[in-house]
Amino acid sequence: MEDPSFAPNAHDLAGARAKLRSMAEEGLIDPGQLDQRLAALESGDQASLATATATLPAGYLPDDPLLLSAGVSNDQRSGAWTIPPFVKIQAGVGSVRLNCLQATPAAPVIQVELDGELGSVLFVLPEGWAVNADRVAKGMGSLILKVPSQPAEGCPLFMVRGALAVGSFRARPASRWDLRRAAH
Repeated sequence: MEDPSFAPNAHDLAGARAKLRSMAEEGLIDPGQLDQRLAALESGDQASLATATATLPAGYLPDDPLLLSAGVSNDQRSGAWTIPPFVKIQAGVGSVRLNCLQATPAAPVIQVELDGELGSVLFVLPEGWAVNADRVAKGMGSLILKVPSQPAEGCPLFMVRGALAVGSFRARPASRWDLRRAAH
């Protein structure tokens, strides 16, 4: 029996389609499997959808976001990496740093769920990328955005929602040091 509360939106399906096509291009699934999985996505049947997306890595479905967690340590992403459409950040006491200078966004809008306790979160973004943090509740924490809230054409938008207790969230463009490190 289908779960009526499960209704993926067009953005979810587009992200899943893109990832399946990417997997086919990389040779991880053959063209026949791609066709079967795409048909399952279109059917809307929950069991077919689960089968079609079983091999999707974290971050391509809203109920399975990429988790970046810094309990008492640090977590960071840098270099060449793909930013999935759904990300959950938990900054306990440590820090989470996303360096997006060499990253490729998998979707034009990236949904970020923020749980900032005592830790800090930093986004280092290329020119034109944007962050909208209008849905972040602040306790004693700080929210500093030095990037636009609307992306340039062809650039992604991070839609950040959640809460900051005592921690901080910063989004800024690359410094000379960041650019120098990215070049090497």
